[in-house]
Amino acid sequence: MKMRTDHVIPVSKQALDILKQYRAMSDGSDLIVPGDKPGKPISENRMLFLVYRLGVLTKATVHGFRSTFSIISNESEQCS
Repeated sequence: MKMRTDHVIPVSKQALDILKQYRAMSDGSDLIVPGDKPGKPISENRMLFLVYRLGVLTKATVHGFRSTFSIISNESEQCS
């Protein structure tokens, strides 16, 4: 991360259960969406291709997803 600090996100019990199931099926990586190289996240180009494949390329951007998630995360932090 840019600030070199932990990024803590509140997550529901249901979401944690899904992540635990995913980890049991994956290679044990700490990354939710690992890339092709061990220990590296998925590339921005691959995420852009996924947005294209979802058919939302003209309606959404990778940065838009990040921005939306950031807003939701920051608002939920202020509510707690």
